[in-house]
Amino acid sequence: MTADTKLAGLLQRYFTQRLMHQRQASPHTIASYRDTFKMLLQFAKKRLHKAPSALALEDIDAPLVTAFLNELEALRGVTARTRNLRLTAVHSFFRFASYEAPTHAAQIARVLAIPAKKFTRALVPFLSRPEVDALLAAPDLHAWSGRRDHALMLVAVQTGLRLSELTGMRRDDVVLGAGAHVRVIGKGRKERCTPLSKASRAVMAAWMREPPRAPDQPVFPNARGGPLSAHGVQYIVAKHVATASRVCTSLAHKRVSPHVLRHTTAMDLTHEGVERSVLALWLGHLFARFDEWFDGAPTLLILDEAWLFLDDPVFAARIRQWLKTLRKKNVSVIFATQSLADIKDSSIAPAIIESCPSRIFLPNPQATEPQIRTIYEGFGLNTRQIEIVATAEPKRDYYYQSRLGNRLFDLDLGPATLAFAAASTPQDQNAIDTVLASVASAAFSAPSSSPFAVAWLRHRGLHWAAELLASAPAAVSDPVHP
Repeated sequence: MTADTKLAGLLQRYFTQRLMHQRQASPHTIASYRDTFKMLLQFAKKRLHKAPSALALEDIDAPLVTAFLNELEALRGVTARTRNLRLTAVHSFFRFASYEAPTHAAQIARVLAIPAKKFTRALVPFLSRPEVDALLAAPDLHAWSGRRDHALMLVAVQTGLRLSELTGMRRDDVVLGAGAHVRVIGKGRKERCTPLSKASRAVMAAWMREPPRAPDQPVFPNARGGPLSAHGVQYIVAKHVATASRVCTSLAHKRVSPHVLRHTTAMDLTHEGVERSVLALWLGHLFARFDEWFDGAPTLLILDEAWLFLDDPVFAARIRQWLKTLRKKNVSVIFATQSLADIKDSSIAPAIIESCPSRIFLPNPQATEPQIRTIYEGFGLNTRQIEIVATAEPKRDYYYQSRLGNRLFDLDLGPATLAFAAASTPQDQNAIDTVLASVASAAFSAPSSSPFAVAWLRHRGLHWAAELLASAPAAVSDPVHP
């Protein structure tokens, strides 16, 4: 056994260098992996009669790991999901060891080949509205712990926060003014904001006025002012479920955990007609999917009708973060909006103006009016530039502003081009549907009838362009659909 293959040294480098320094794993991940190796070392000592300090990498082979996992299920009664979690920690260590001890590549490959155990994924239950009301009424509001428990469970049911997000929430993360919300660091160290309802805001406002029990205590502390543990939150929920089941008997037949409260939020939003995309955004899944797509390849992120995003505190907070980080991931962000007031009135207006030096202004005849002029001045335009924007030709001229210079661009779009490029109003879309239907009907009865482009130009009163296009060679004629 060489120094490079001593298990103690490899484990120390794995936790200190790999997990903490290189991967910057969360405390929850490190604690979970630590517990796995504590149990594995105890099992190895019992099986091999060796102290942990005397173990070598070759002692932890595939048969030993398999026997360890089997014992977890047989003696501790863990589920297949927990077994797979322990195996994930072992696999992570052996992938690290494959670079540190390549001489043991065959042994490492056999350990990495141990498969995860398949299991039936049961549906996560959820609570009905009467059950939620009974659960929230269970804590004793005359006691400090009861007021804490009531506020914790109400926020959990209304926001759908994960258990780690609830226990890690700091007092600075709670905003109770206009647009009340909570800001949390969620799974994968993703920051997100979740709005608070009026009821949650009132309860949280009262709870935040409670005198703190320790300096820099979390929003939901334990009796000593420290953070609640996962087992502590589970105990709180189980205790109040037992109390609430005396009033609402259906709770006695349900296994209620903090994750059930999160799933209840999802079901409530679904019953209220919230779309899945919005539901994913609320629960923090949508942004995680975006971050997976941003893999370093050149990417263009277009936020069309940007006011929809800027008015939402959850999206606004994420956009602020994107403006700081996406440049490093080779992502360019484009905001498209019909009104500059949408950006000016946003809480992240300074970040947008600073991070987006390239801007394209549409013609605006009202640009010189006092209130509108102030908005343009906020974007760095002087009097002459504002006059250019006010006198520019709509749907033809565009004023470009950048650090390299400013210029008015005339795209020289004629009436025929504008008939297609500027057809974006709801009335235009309805007209397009009508023309498409007529063209499709004519094509069925007379295959030689004019295609869509010709019919659309005639609809717009450009008969000369329609005749010119109709007389063009067949190779350049348009199909029925544009």
